[in-house]
Amino acid sequence: MAATSGLGTTYGENAALDALFGSGSPVTVYLCFYSAAPTKAGGGTEITNIARKAITNNSTNFPAAATSVKNLHVAQTTAAASGACASATHWGLHNHTSADQLMAWGPVTVPFTAGTGDTATVAIDVLNITFKNAGE
Repeated sequence: MAATSGLGTTYGENAALDALFGSGSPVTVYLCFYSAAPTKAGGGTEITNIARKAITNNSTNFPAAATSVKNLHVAQTTAAASGACASATHWGLHNHTSADQLMAWGPVTVPFTAGTGDTATVAIDVLNITFKNAGE
């Protein structure tokens, strides 16, 4: 009999989140915004008028996971937008400034539209990374 499950335990999910974020490997992750949601396979429509924000992948920015949730614990502000942007509805964390792999993504709390020269700020503990069960 075959069974399908998520990672299985809070301990296992916390360990996996801690291995990805806060571990220093990769040394830096890059925050970006999307106007159309990515999926587990990647894709989505990245807003390129807001440059990706480099974030050191350490335990200060990503403290230990608790109850299967990893938070970005230091507020982050992007560089000024180079032009008007579509409405940002999702965020993503990547392993490189451009050609790369999407590591995690989720909806922004409040969608926003940036104009030329505007910045975007992610407040403390607003960006949360969790595991989802298959099919979610």
